[in-house]
Amino acid sequence: MIQNLRDNLSGTVAITLIVLIAIPLAFFGVESIFLNSVRVNEVAEVNGETISELELQRGVSNQMNEIMGIMGDQLDPALLDEATLRPRVLEQLIQEKLVLSAAREQNLAASDVMISETIRSSEAFQVNGQFNATVFRQFLANMGYTPTTFMEAMHDQQIANFLLVGLRASAFATQKDTAAAVASNFETRSWQYLAIPGQDILNSIEISDEEVQSYYEIYQEDFRRPEELSLNYVSLSSDGYFAATAGDETLADQVLERFELLAAQQGEQKRISHIQLEANDEASAAQQVEEIQQRIADGEAFATLAAEFSVDVGTAALGGDLGYTDGTTFPAVFELAIEELEEDEVSAPVELDGYTHLILVTDLQQSDFSLENEYAAIEREVRQDMAQEQFQEGLDELRGLVFSTDNLEQLIEQFSNPDMLEIQTSLPFSRDVGTGIASDARVRAVGYSDVVLNQQFNEIVELGNSEALVVHLNEHYPSRLAELAEVQNAIVATLKAEKAGEVLAETASGLEQEIADGATLDSVAEREGYVWGSMIDSTRMQAGQDASQLVFGARPEQLPYVSGGVVVNGDFRIYRISEITPGRIEDQPPELVAQVRERVAVDRSVMEWEAYLAALEAGARISRKINTNTAADLEL
Repeated sequence: MIQNLRDNLSGTVAITLIVLIAIPLAFFGVESIFLNSVRVNEVAEVNGETISELELQRGVSNQMNEIMGIMGDQLDPALLDEATLRPRVLEQLIQEKLVLSAAREQNLAASDVMISETIRSSEAFQVNGQFNATVFRQFLANMGYTPTTFMEAMHDQQIANFLLVGLRASAFATQKDTAAAVASNFETRSWQYLAIPGQDILNSIEISDEEVQSYYEIYQEDFRRPEELSLNYVSLSSDGYFAATAGDETLADQVLERFELLAAQQGEQKRISHIQLEANDEASAAQQVEEIQQRIADGEAFATLAAEFSVDVGTAALGGDLGYTDGTTFPAVFELAIEELEEDEVSAPVELDGYTHLILVTDLQQSDFSLENEYAAIEREVRQDMAQEQFQEGLDELRGLVFSTDNLEQLIEQFSNPDMLEIQTSLPFSRDVGTGIASDARVRAVGYSDVVLNQQFNEIVELGNSEALVVHLNEHYPSRLAELAEVQNAIVATLKAEKAGEVLAETASGLEQEIADGATLDSVAEREGYVWGSMIDSTRMQAGQDASQLVFGARPEQLPYVSGGVVVNGDFRIYRISEITPGRIEDQPPELVAQVRERVAVDRSVMEWEAYLAALEAGARISRKINTNTAADLEL
C-alpha cells in the first residue's frame, strides 16, 4: 500500500489530487502546491515576496513530468529543454504570487474544516473508498510537509481558487453576443469549386545545374552547419543497483524492522459527523446547540438534525459525515474533542473559524496492518532505499574517479562495480538543441565547457537524486558551410516548389478572372480537365482540410464571390460563393443555443481573467533577478 502511493505520485493519483485540490494550478503551473518555504538564490521578487531558485527548479521539473505524461512516446525532446521552460515557469510563479497577494488583500479565507474535507475526499488519500491516514502521512513525508504546512499550502490554493471562480463566474453572454455567435457558428454557404492539381505542376518543373549552383552561391550562409559535438558517456542510477538488493542477506530483517516501526504508528481511526452552526435571525448558535442536545436526548437521529441545522452544505445532506481520522486529519481543536469521544457520543460545542460545531463519533475502526498484507510493498520500499544508498556511495566514488582518470575506459577499470558502467555515444548536438541525453540543457552546457571540449577531461553531470552521467568528448564538429552535394536535393526541392507556386498562381489567377467575368466554374473545369464539385448549404462545422476552410475564411463584401488558395495536399482550389445564410437562434434547438451561450460566457471569462492578471502585473512591484534566456542561469 505504501509503495503503491510512491509509485503513483507521478501518475494518475497525482493528477487526481491536483484536479481535486487546486483549480488555480491550471493557471499557475503544477509546481505550486508542492513548494515549501526554503529560499535559495532568489530569482524574482513580487510585491516584496521572493521566488527562489529552488521553486523555479521544482517548477521546471514538474512541468517536464507533466509534458512527458501528456506526450508519452510522441515526446519531442526539444520540449524538455530547461532553457526554454525556465522563462515560462518563472512567469507562472509570478502570476501565482500576484493572485495570492490579491486574494489576501480582499481578506479571502478558507475554513480549516473545508480544507480538511477536501483532503479527506481526495481519492489520492483513500483506500477502498475511505480516507487512510497512513497513506496521507506517507504523502506528507514524501513531499517534505507536516500536516500544518500542507494545510497552509492548501489554504493558499483555496483562496486563489475563490478569486478565480468569483471572477470567472461573473462573466455572462448577452442575447446580442449569443445571436452573433449563432449567426457565425451555424451559418451556411453554397459554393462551387475546381481543383488545380499542384503535384502535376510540380512534377513538370525542371531545374538545371546552373540554377542550383547559383542558388547555393547566393544563399550559402543558409546552409551553414552549426557547431556540434558528440559525447561518450557512462550512466549510473539507483535502478542499476535495485536488482542486486534481492539477494541481500539483511533484507528480511530490514523489512521486519520497518514493518514493526510502521505497525507502531497504526492506531484507532474514528469516523465522525458534525453539525456546523452559526447565529441566524431566529436563534443564536448557543440556543441552537441547546435545542439540538435536547432533541438528541429525546431520541432524534444526529443525521436528521444535521440535515436541518447544519450550515455546512457539503455535508448536511450526508448527515454531517466527515469520514475517518486517526488524530491528524482535522484542526487541533477538532482532534482534541474527538479524542475524548467514544462511539455514538456527541461532543460539547467546539468553536472553530467563527462557527460552533457538535461532533459525533459514528464508528471506531482498528487498522488492518499485517505483515502478510504489507510485506511485498515494504520489501520493495526497503530495496529502493538500499539501492539509493548504494547509488550515493557509487556516486561519491565516481566523483573522485572523474578527476583521477583520463578517459572512460580507465574510469570503468577503477570503479568498484565495473559491470554497471557501459560506454555509450550520444548523437551530435549543438549548444542549443539535442536529443537523448543532450535534450537536457545541463548535459549540453557541460559538453561545451572548457573542461570537456578543449581540455578533453572527464566530467560528471548529476541528473536529479538518482542518476548521474560521466561524459567525455567523442567528436567535435566545428561550424562549416555544407558542401553543395550535401544540400543539392534540398535546393532542387526548394526551387521546384517556388517555380511550381508561380505557375500555379499564374494559372489560377487567369481562371479566377475568367470565372469572375461570368464563365461558369463547371465549364472551365471541364475545358481544362480539372475536377470540380459543388456544396449546397454547407455549414462551418463541416469545414475540413479542403476548400471548405478557404470558403468559410473568406469575408466577401458582395456575392457571387470568386477566390482561391492552396490547400493541404498542395492543390489550388478556386471557389465561387453564391449564397451565405447566417444562422438564426430561432432555427436552433434550445439546448444548442444554451451551449453557444455558455461557450461565449466562458470565452469572455477567460479574456477577463487574462485582463485581470495583466492589471495585477501592471500595478505590482516585480523584480526579475535572472536572465532566463541564458544557459548560465542553470548553474545558479
